Amino acid sequence: MATIFYGILFWLPSYLIEVRHLSVHMTGFWYMMPYILMTISIILTTSFASDKLMKRAIFAAVGTLVAGLGLLIGTHVSNIVLAMTLISISSAMNGVVLPTIWSALQRMFPSKSVGAGAGLLNGLENIISAVGTFILGVSFTVGFSYLIIFAAIGGISGLILAKRGY
Repeated sequence: MATIFYGILFWLPSYLIEVRHLSVHMTGFWYMMPYILMTISIILTTSFASDKLMKRAIFAAVGTLVAGLGLLIGTHVSNIVLAMTLISISSAMNGVVLPTIWSALQRMFPSKSVGAGAGLLNGLENIISAVGTFILGVSFTVGFSYLIIFAAIGGISGLILAKRGY
């Protein structure tokens, strides 16, 4: 999910101007929407529902799959309102996924290995995200496909972890 987060953070304004041909003013308006929805998602979904159910991986799996689907459809529809609503929902799923993964990590590793597990997760996610962000800078078509593929991989991984009780 860090791949989608960084991709949208760094390249959404350029995408909106270059591909969607929006003005700078409208780009600023649409650029804030993913972060508003992400904040709401963090407060409502992660802080209440995830903590109540304590099933972190299912939130991560569903959030990641919804994010990938939102990005897939959002980058292919012509209507800018629908496109940005879907891209914003995709980004907002980071508000569900990232905290739940970091919380689940505490249960996945023995207490003496949590730091090593967190370092491994953080290192891998940042390498994968850096590659995705670079690819987006070269080609939005290829870059968004990369993000969507990793969202699918993340969603499947989350389902596997959910089946294992995380």
